[in-house]
Amino acid sequence: MDLSAPAPQIACPLLVIDGGQDVIPGVTNGEPPARLAPHGRYVTLPHGDHLLGNARPGWQAMAADWISGALG
Repeated sequence: MDLSAPAPQIACPLLVIDGGQDVIPGVTNGEPPARLAPHGRYVTLPHGDHLLGNARPGWQAMAADWISGALG
């Protein structure tokens, strides 16, 4: 689902984390909505796939820091 159109109206902080190995031909990643959202941030985890839970050490601490900063 492409969320680029409604992204500019997302008022809350938006963190999008994509796995760099999760490539599906013809499907966009989460970068456009994160870029278009007023408080969006996009992160690519090079060694991650669609199961980012398998790569928690690569993103979990960064996400916690980002969330606390965005909400603090």
